[in-house]
Amino acid sequence: SLGIGQCPSSPTLRQRLDVVNGAFDGMVKEESARLIRKTAPGIGEVSTCKGNLVALDIDVSPFDNSKTKKEGVSRTYKGVDGYAPIFAYLGDEGYLVHAELRQGKQHCQKDTPRFLRESIRYAKMVTDEGLLVRLDSGNDSLENIGVCIEEGVDWLIKRNLRREDVQEWLKIAQERGQKETSREGKSLWRGETHRTVEGFTAPLRVVLLYQDHGTCEQFHSELKTDMDLERLPSEHFSTNATIMTLTLMAYNLLRLCGQESLREDNGNLERRPPQRKKAKRRRLRTVMQD
Repeated sequence: SLGIGQCPSSPTLRQRLDVVNGAFDGMVKEESARLIRKTAPGIGEVSTCKGNLVALDIDVSPFDNSKTKKEGVSRTYKGVDGYAPIFAYLGDEGYLVHAELRQGKQHCQKDTPRFLRESIRYAKMVTDEGLLVRLDSGNDSLENIGVCIEEGVDWLIKRNLRREDVQEWLKIAQERGQKETSREGKSLWRGETHRTVEGFTAPLRVVLLYQDHGTCEQFHSELKTDMDLERLPSEHFSTNATIMTLTLMAYNLLRLCGQESLREDNGNLERRPPQRKKAKRRRLRTVMQD
């Protein structure tokens, strides 16, 4: 169907991937971004999370490759031997705009400002809407905030309380928040506070609670299980990194197929099974099985 006369054997393909050494990573990610913009239902339409802001969720997900001697496998923060790749997902659909394989022992913040800047560039290739970068507490860093400000995007970063006194935060909440009673014997304060951070002229908003960023875990699961990516196949780190880049393209192709199947104007309504509820996306395993 692709007009290819011959297909290389698995060992031959592996050898060719060993030679590549990341030479076309940028090309694949740029073409993937252009593909989403051109092909996504609604002519490149990506769902917004608030107003005209499209969420760009960046997160690390450890890959368990224990009991192997692959290059780069080491102890992850989850307590298993493996890799700690970082991913950038766009919109509620979870389009994968950037991915990078990392050694298991690498801290989640190391090299993240560069990864963040690249992710924003790929995301802007997909959509013209504003971006809301969302990061968890492991990336609570002035460097990341600086990148977001320089790139002109909004950001939401969970506060890292590891070196802060929880009782002091309780005092702030009681002074500035609105008290609610969620159940008998439990009180909850909601509110906001601002901090002036050195190097920035305006106060920066500190946000304590956020929810939708957790959807990343489902996208991680689809990569690990549905696409069987977790236990990477090569002993060479660079080859596994190349395989992850190619998986990015395959993931987005499957995601686009799933989004296309959700369209109500696909001209085949009489044969479509009724949906129990309005779905934002289909799981990749469902797309492959269907």
